[in-house]
Amino acid sequence: MKINIMMHVMAAMVMVHSLCAVESPRPFIFVAEELPPYEFIDANGKPTGINVEIIDRIFGEMGIPYEIRFYPWSRAWLMIENGAADAVLSLSYQPERAEHLYFTEEQVAMWESGQIPPDFLWVPEYVFFIAKRHQQSLKFESYQQIREDNLRVLVNTQYSYDREFMQSGITRISRATPLAGMQALLEGEGDLYPMDRNVGWAMLQKEGFREQVTWLPKPLFYKPYLVGFSRQSSYPNNDVLMRRFYSRLREMRQSGLVSQMTSRHLDTIRPIRPDRPVRFVCEAWHPFEYNEDNQVQGLNPEIVDKIMKCLRIPYEIRIYPWSRAWLMAERGQAEAVLSVSYHADREKVLFYTDGQRRAAQEGKLPHDYLWISRYAFFVKARRAESWPYTSYEQMIKAGCRVGLNQGYTYSSSFPATNFTSQLYFDTEAGFMGLIREEIDAYPMDLTVGRYTLQKMGMEQSITNLPGELFTKPYLVPFVRASDYPGLESIMYEFYHQLRQMRASGRLSY
Repeated sequence: MKINIMMHVMAAMVMVHSLCAVESPRPFIFVAEELPPYEFIDANGKPTGINVEIIDRIFGEMGIPYEIRFYPWSRAWLMIENGAADAVLSLSYQPERAEHLYFTEEQVAMWESGQIPPDFLWVPEYVFFIAKRHQQSLKFESYQQIREDNLRVLVNTQYSYDREFMQSGITRISRATPLAGMQALLEGEGDLYPMDRNVGWAMLQKEGFREQVTWLPKPLFYKPYLVGFSRQSSYPNNDVLMRRFYSRLREMRQSGLVSQMTSRHLDTIRPIRPDRPVRFVCEAWHPFEYNEDNQVQGLNPEIVDKIMKCLRIPYEIRIYPWSRAWLMAERGQAEAVLSVSYHADREKVLFYTDGQRRAAQEGKLPHDYLWISRYAFFVKARRAESWPYTSYEQMIKAGCRVGLNQGYTYSSSFPATNFTSQLYFDTEAGFMGLIREEIDAYPMDLTVGRYTLQKMGMEQSITNLPGELFTKPYLVPFVRASDYPGLESIMYEFYHQLRQMRASGRLSY
């Protein structure tokens, strides 16, 4: 009897020990290349950085011990292939890497869509760093221009960059590490060195290169970096752990916690900016931007506030009639204009990104849009049945008189010049034109129109016709004539933040 009891006790102890072994396995091993400010070794020899904080928070909550080990990228990747590490930090999705790493469905889809997946770790935006002694002579307009100028581009061994860059035919010179690439740039072994903007800033500060190296404002590309969880790892249920990790990371990003971590680290490396505020100008468009109680309010000012605070750049927003806001942009009296669409004629006044320009030419939605406008015809309610909208041709043939806003570009599909038209300075004036029967129809963004009518108390007097005229993305282009230092670079930083906000679900529209 005693022997049986002892055997049961020993068996129970073995079971408890086995359960503990499952619940408390060996430390989870991350490998990474040093990429300050995201992951690097501090002066005390300890791992630190934005991504280290994220991992520490999530793995601490899950009760999983971990280690982060730093190696050159080629060795870190070899450890993943050999199953000597459980995950690798800061790598992009490539189809050939799926043999060795787990990826989520959204990460795989990004390869074709180009959209940032919601489960990203961080999003680098690559720019060209150059020696300051060549600041006046070097430029980046396109890869074709780099080829024609016979410029030499330093690259890092085994970096994937992006498809367009790798297929561009430019002269590439390989170096093993980011530091080696930056040193080669200083020594004149290459003319351009592509690196994430923030990583480059951190390297310049850490190595004391700020007086010798600068960067060109126009980005080459951006792509999401991920945490790749190894298929060859012996760590139990590594694929399940990956999904738990990304689920918690999404929550942290939506709550603003990741943004707080990021800003704290970037504050130490950002270039010094002027104390004067960046001035945004726009017209009143409820609910996107408007004045109320002597305060600028609306959906877009909320976005601008979040981004400019993240960039630690002072700003102000001023609302004027559109004609005056545009005049200020032409004269360089503002730094940026809210809610403006792309139009080729505006290129001489405003900076646009290549993506915005290309999207307009192809009739697609750019990745760096502020909001999407949907236009409809508004008419006087009691005359709505007199103007059924089936086509522009039908309206023109019927002699429809249309109100247009001065300075608006509308859409290439909208035949503004074919209508009998009358110009108005703002939305309220256009609606008053309908009330006075100066015009029969007034094209306006559907949301803006409805909010303006509510403000004017005219919801019952004016209505919109069913049917969408066209859609168009509105942007935040920055002003060429402004004398604000480094403004083009700030524009790209602004859009970079905007894209990440949209991907993480932090935008309400």
